[in-house]
Amino acid sequence: AVLFGWLYIKSGSWAYLGVTLLWLIYTVYEFGMYLRILCSGECNIRVDLLLIYPVLLFVSLLALIVFSFVKRKDRG
Repeated sequence: AVLFGWLYIKSGSWAYLGVTLLWLIYTVYEFGMYLRILCSGECNIRVDLLLIYPVLLFVSLLALIVFSFVKRKDRG
């Protein structure tokens, strides 16, 4: 979240703000799971992460690829 927040501040792109917000929402969600506020009883088997991790990975990699493409385009 910090990395994408920094990229948002540096570039002003709304895409980085979106990725930053997704990571912050996930952080709050995961903290709620850790405190057992969002789960009742058995929190060890986390099937929800089979959906959450690929989505976070995809949007994060996409944002980094776009950032490197834009930086390369600006240079030359």
